[in-house]
Formats: sequence, structure tokens, C-alpha cells
Amino acid sequence: MPEHISPETRLAVREDASFQPIGDEGEAVILSFESGQLFTCNKTTRALLEAVSRKGVWADVLDALAARYDAPREKIASDMAAMARRLIDGGILTIADEPDA
Repeated sequence: MPEHISPETRLAVREDASFQPIGDEGEAVILSFESGQLFTCNKTTRALLEAVSRKGVWADVLDALAARYDAPREKIASDMAAMARRLIDGGILTIADEPDA
């Protein structure tokens, strides 16, 4: 797995994971069917998961998040890449396909 998520990288919520919005504050819960663990996430993580579900390609995910938040795209890219990496390592997201080398 590459250490860097490139703009062409396609991410996806794993088939054995599910996330559902809860409450009015933007939080969500994530269930990993493989491990049986239930996680709660804040509105930023939820926004990332929703963008990945709708867009998939990392550059498009970042564009959607940049349109949503009032922050420089470079800052969003840095913060969200770290979050995406944690979600990949935690078995919630997966790299759907590798960009051509």
C-alpha cells in the first residue's frame, strides 16, 4: 500500500463496514462487520466518509471537502490524508484500485 494517497487514488468504504449518521450534530457510527467493533466519529470524519462514498477519487473527495469547509485546500488535503490513512489502517476504508504507475 502506498504511503502517499495520490490525487488519482480511488478510495472506498470497505464492503464489510457501514456508517450511519446519528443525531443533529453531524456525528456517525461506523460498524466493522469483520471485527464486530462499533466506532463513533465526529462530523469531520463523517464528511470524509460521505465524500469518499460519493466521489471515490481522492482529488474529487478533496474538492468536495474544500467546497464544504472554509480552509485552504492544502490544509484540508494534509489533514484528510492523515485521517484517511487511519481509516485505512483501521479497516474502514480501502484503496479500491491503484493508479497506473
